Amino acid sequence: MRVVDALTSRGFALFLLALSIAVLFVWTRYPQFYSHWLMLIPGVLLLSMAVCVVRRLGGGLKDRVLAGSVVFHLGMTVVILTGLMSPLWRYYAVAVLPQDVMVEPADQNFFAQTRGPFSSTPSFVYMRLNHHKTIYRDGRFPVEHRADINIGYMEGDSFVSKDETIKVNYPLKMNGYQIMLARGYLSPRFVLLDERGRILFDGFVNLSNSTATEDTFEIPGAGLVLYTRFFPDMFRKGSSYGTLSLEPRNPAFGIKVAKKDDLFRDIWRGVLIPQDVAHFNGFTLELKEIRQVVEVQISNDPTLWGIIAGWIMVVAGLFLRYLYYIL
Repeated sequence: MRVVDALTSRGFALFLLALSIAVLFVWTRYPQFYSHWLMLIPGVLLLSMAVCVVRRLGGGLKDRVLAGSVVFHLGMTVVILTGLMSPLWRYYAVAVLPQDVMVEPADQNFFAQTRGPFSSTPSFVYMRLNHHKTIYRDGRFPVEHRADINIGYMEGDSFVSKDETIKVNYPLKMNGYQIMLARGYLSPRFVLLDERGRILFDGFVNLSNSTATEDTFEIPGAGLVLYTRFFPDMFRKGSSYGTLSLEPRNPAFGIKVAKKDDLFRDIWRGVLIPQDVAHFNGFTLELKEIRQVVEVQISNDPTLWGIIAGWIMVVAGLFLRYLYYIL
């Protein structure tokens, strides 16, 4: 009986609940620390709640205090049990959509999926970004982010192609899935040629779009490291460069090039706008284009309704539990 009393004590349950919240916080911030063994914590909490419900039911529902306690613990049991089962039914994906590029769910370069063994299969065939726009106030303060996308999906036996608009805090809901705009940015395409005209690098690079932040990327085949700084609305004054606003009216990248084995000596520095070319040490570097890119998050979690129902029971149980002291 001492073991049962300890398992069903309020202090022990609160300790396990606090520990479960801490574990959830760590998993959210540092998913690399995920371990199946840590699921024992909410598992023991679930057992504590279940035993508590059985003990109270054994005493009968003779008053509102006891009935409220049973409803409260049943609600907590539903929340915890649903939370434990959620990974089995949950679907979550992050899609990177470069402008005018058709991205399919099977393309692992642009589409990362996490799905449980019982999660539904998305009906999306492809997604394509048509245009992304950020609206600024006074050229400095973003007040709205929106992405116009084209979605191809199956509806029954029919293929449907549809244009939709997604805004931050206004996700698109389609066929049970929620599509949310996570962020948008501009990605430059660099082309590097050697002295013989051979292509050493040709691709888009995910670089910081903040003028205050210097970013870097390496071209291994050439032994070069590029340090970059983004100017969305570039202007030049003498030998200095800056940006007039945060709106991409005249986007450009400030670039410093160094050899990998001698990072503290620049072999070229300057600012490139699309289709500008730089020549140095037998290399030719071109900023071919700057393309819009957005990241969208796609989710479907049917167990969410179980969690909502459980919390409704928790609130109802608390109401019944303390109604006795009010009336």
